[in-house]
Amino acid sequence: MTVRNEYEADKLSAIKAVQEDCHALALKAVQKDGNALYYASKTLREDFEIVIAAVQQNGHALKYAAERLKANTEIVVAATKSSENGEALFHAASKEVLMAAAKECGYNSAEKWNAFLKFVEEHVIDAEDMWKDMCEPMKADKEIKKSLLVAVQQRG
Repeated sequence: MTVRNEYEADKLSAIKAVQEDCHALALKAVQKDGNALYYASKTLREDFEIVIAAVQQNGHALKYAAERLKANTEIVVAATKSSENGEALFHAASKEVLMAAAKECGYNSAEKWNAFLKFVEEHVIDAEDMWKDMCEPMKADKEIKKSLLVAVQQRG
C-alpha cells in the first residue's frame, strides 16, 4: 500500500469513527486527523476532550467546534499553537478570546494581532470563503474587515 493510500485509509477510518458517535473511537480519530471533527455529531463537537484533541492535531479543526468551545481560551490557545500563520484564529468566538489566547501563547497581544492582520492581507486567497467561515463577532471587527478588503484589492 502506498503512503497516499495509507493516508486515505486512515482518513476514511477516522471519518467512520466520528460518525459512529462513539467517544473513544472519535477521540482516536481526531488525534490522527483533527479535521475528522467536521464529520462528528453535534454532541462530539461540544465535547471538550474531543475538540481539544482535534485542535491539538490540527488548529484548523477549531472551525468545526461548537460555538461555546470557540469561546474557550484553552481551546483557542491549543488551536493557535498547532496552526500555521495563526489562521485558526479566524474561528475564535471573539476578538477578546483571540487576544487572550495570543497573550497566553507568549506574544504581545498587539504584536500578535498585527501579525494576524498582516497574514490576512498577504495570504488570503479567497476572502469570500474566509468571511463565511468566521463567526459573527469577528465579522463585526473593523480591523478584520479592512484587512480582508486589502486582501481582495491585492488579489484583483
